[in-house]
Amino acid sequence: MDERDKRPFSMASTPAEQEFIELHIGASELNLYAMAVMDRILKEREIEVDIPHGEAWLRDDEDRPLILIAGGTGFSYVRSILLSALARNPDRDIAIYWGGREAKHLYDLAELEALSIKHPNLRIEPVG
Repeated sequence: MDERDKRPFSMASTPAEQEFIELHIGASELNLYAMAVMDRILKEREIEVDIPHGEAWLRDDEDRPLILIAGGTGFSYVRSILLSALARNPDRDIAIYWGGREAKHLYDLAELEALSIKHPNLRIEPVG
């Protein structure tokens, strides 16, 4: 991984979280690029980013039910949308379908389950 190498990662932090940017990076021995990114972050403690370029956002229609679908670390931007939606309208009906190759790949499921206790209108559907 050199200075000119750029790869896309989705942000998990919300627009309200101004002091940091949270990324979910699926680093494993099977994903050498993600491992190189993690090694660089751990060694240099900072990275340069070029953001945003995506087309995922929370629309202003707060009254309609919301369905969020994610696979693996694609959950990162879904997390950002979910937390923003709950901040705007805590009573909105929201369903999340999150899939992974194995149950252990749903790495933030405990946080989602805690949110669903606080927000009974939030339905979590692990897919696997």
